[in-house]
Amino acid sequence: MSGKKRTIIILEVIAAIIGLISAYGSSCPTFTPPTDPTSSLYIMNQMQWIFIITTLLSWAAAIGSGVLVWAIKKNKKWAYITAIITNITGFISGLIPALLIMLIGGSSFSPSLLRTFIYLIILILLLIPSFKEALFEDESEKGSVSTNLSAVLIIPGLILSLQTLIVAPTHIIDDVNVYMYNSLQLIGGLVMVAIGLFVFAIGRYRKKIE
Repeated sequence: MSGKKRTIIILEVIAAIIGLISAYGSSCPTFTPPTDPTSSLYIMNQMQWIFIITTLLSWAAAIGSGVLVWAIKKNKKWAYITAIITNITGFISGLIPALLIMLIGGSSFSPSLLRTFIYLIILILLLIPSFKEALFEDESEKGSVSTNLSAVLIIPGLILSLQTLIVAPTHIIDDVNVYMYNSLQLIGGLVMVAIGLFVFAIGRYRKKIE
C-alpha cells in the first residue's frame, strides 16, 4: 500500500472514531435538551432541530468513514465519490455545532471543530490527483499487512488518547465536567497503540527471519 493510500485510510479511521464519539456524546443533549434557561446548553433547546440534523449527519459521516476504509482497501469504484460526499457531510456536521458552541462562549477548540478539520484535510487530499489515483492502485505488492495494520492502529490511537487532554476543558458545562468517557477513551487509545506496536514488532521479526 502506498503512503498516500495509507494516509487516507488512517485519516478516515480517525474521522470514524472521533465522529462516533462526538455523535454519541451529542445525542443525549440533542434529543433531551436542558429546559433551564440559565443552562449553558439552553441553546440546544432553542435550536434543537439544527442539532438533531447535525447529530444525525455526524452518525452518518462516522459510519460512512468506517465503510470507506473497507471500500478503499477493496478498491471499490464507488469509493472516491462516496468519500467526497461522506467528508463533506462530516465537515458540515462538525462545523455548525462548533460555531454554535463558540457562539455561546464555549471553547474554540471543541471535538466538533477537531473532526471538522480532519474531514477538511481529507477533502483537500482527495482533490489532489495523486491521492485520487492512489485510491484505485493495485496494492498487492506494496507494503506489508503488519506495517499497514500497525499504522492504522497507532496513529488513530495516539489521536484518540491525546484528544482526552483537549476535550475535557471543552466540556465544563455549568461548572460540571460532563465528559464522562474521558478515561475509557484514553485507555482505548493506549490499547490501540499497544496493539499496533505489537503488530509492527511481529511484522519486523517475521521479515528478519525470512
